[in-house]
Amino acid sequence: SEYKNADLSYDKVSLAMFKKETQSTPEAQPDAWRKFKTEQINDLMKRLYVTVKSQKPNVMLSAACIANREDALEVQCQDSLAWLNG
Repeated sequence: SEYKNADLSYDKVSLAMFKKETQSTPEAQPDAWRKFKTEQINDLMKRLYVTVKSQKPNVMLSAACIANREDALEVQCQDSLAWLNG
């Protein structure tokens, strides 16, 4: 599938944030790197939700997620259950 690319987000900002948080690199700690990326996406989703709901409380929000939850979490760092549970 064209979505299966766990090598995304090797940008300078993400790498610097990861290094500051872990004193390591994604190559040295791939599980921590995946967890870090998942947490960053979760934080973004929460900020989006809070911002939108504060302005438009009755708006319904949705997200287009990878259908297979395991692939979504392991490959794309999409933790949709965390998004649902706030």
